[in-house]
Amino acid sequence: MDLSEKRADHFQRQSEAVVAAQDEFLDACREDLAYTTRWYQVLRRRKERRFLRVLAGR
Repeated sequence: MDLSEKRADHFQRQSEAVVAAQDEFLDACREDLAYTTRWYQVLRRRKERRFLRVLAGR
C-alpha cells in the first residue's frame, strides 16, 4: 500500500485490498489464534502440580 498515493480512489482500493487480505489471513488462522485447552495440556498441568507438591513435601 502506497501511503503517498495522491489519487483518493486508488488509495481507497489499496486500503480495501489490505483489509481484505487481513481478513483472509485471520480467517485462515483463527483456530490457531483462539486458545482451546487440549486434553494433554490439562494432564500436563496435573502432573506438574503433583510433582511440585512432592518437591515441597521433601
